[in-house]
Amino acid sequence: MERKRFLTFNALGAAVWVTSIALTGYVFGNEFNSLLDYFEKASWAIAGGLFTLAYLIWRREKKEVQGATSPARAQSSLAREIAKPRAEYRRAPRQREPCAITSS
Repeated sequence: MERKRFLTFNALGAAVWVTSIALTGYVFGNEFNSLLDYFEKASWAIAGGLFTLAYLIWRREKKEVQGATSPARAQSSLAREIAKPRAEYRRAPRQREPCAITSS
C-alpha cells in the first residue's frame, strides 16, 4: 500500500474513532453513576458464572479420577487429556517462499 493512501485512511480512521469516543462520553456523561451500577451487576454475574464453570469442571474431573480403577490408570487418563491440545497445534513446518523486494 502506498504511504499517501495509508496515511489518508489512517487519519480518517482516527477521526472517526475520536469522534465516536467523544460523542459516547458526551451522551453518557450525565449517566455515569447509573452506568457504574450496571457494570457492577455485570461483574458480579460474570464472576458467578466463572465460579460455577470452575466448580463444574472440578466436579467432572473428580468423577473421572474416582471412576478409574487404579491410580496409574487415572494418571495416564489425565496425561492423555493434557496432551490432547498439544497434538492439535503441532504442524509440519511451512515451506518459505522467496520474497521479492520491490521499490515503489
